[in-house]
Order: sequence, then C-alpha cells, then structure tokens
Amino acid sequence: MEEQGILHFMQAFKVPTAALAQPLQDLQHYRRLYAAESGQPIALTGTAIIPRKGEQVYYVAQASTVEDKVVATQYVGRSSGVSVRIAKGVSYRVGQSRGQKVEKRALVTTSTGLLYVTNQRIVYDIRSPLKPGSTS
Repeated sequence: MEEQGILHFMQAFKVPTAALAQPLQDLQHYRRLYAAESGQPIALTGTAIIPRKGEQVYYVAQASTVEDKVVATQYVGRSSGVSVRIAKGVSYRVGQSRGQKVEKRALVTTSTGLLYVTNQRIVYDIRSPLKPGSTS
C-alpha cells in the first residue's frame, strides 16, 4: 500500500523514476523480509540460479566471505651483552638476543557474491555479476 502511495505521488508531481529508485528498492526489500517473517515468503523469478524441481527462491542478498588473516609481521625484543674491541674498527660482540615474532591480524574480505535462500537450500554464488535488487 505504501509503495502504491509513493508511485501515485511520483505520477502526480511528475517526479522522475530514478529519483526514488533506491527508496522503492529498499521498500521492496523490507516487504519481502516482512512476508518471510509472517510465514508467507514471496517467490523471486529470473534469478541467476536454476531452481530444482519444486524449489522457490525467496531471498537474494549481496554477501562476502571474511577470513581472519595475518596482515603484518614484525620482530620485537631486546639484546644485552658486551662489545670487546679487538683492533681499530674491529669489535666482537658477546651476549644474547631475545626477540619474538608479533603478528597483526585483521578480517580480510576474500570473496563477494550473491547469497540465495530457497525453500530447499542456501546457495552462495561468487561468480554472479548481478545485484540483489535487479531480480524480481
């Protein structure tokens, strides 16, 4: 009903469709989520995956695989000891060094794609160039 009101407003005031394209797309997204929560999901058509027999695609969203990886490594520590001068410009160092490797870790996106939720499975398609709003 809200979507029809927006469309009526756009026609009455001659608002270009592109001006409200994103709000209409968001509204459609939330309408689908509400329908799924209410137990009456709305099936999508024209998706990049081919549904199996009796399968319906109900939700498509942009998704990313994120992994915890080492992004930097450095050695920190200390040393102690004595330098003994053997000749002019030549010295010998006796002592010990105690250092340890310190790794900096971060969450790194390793792949992106589309996540499809159907009544039979969940599919993560990392090859798909489509955007979630382009299916209807």
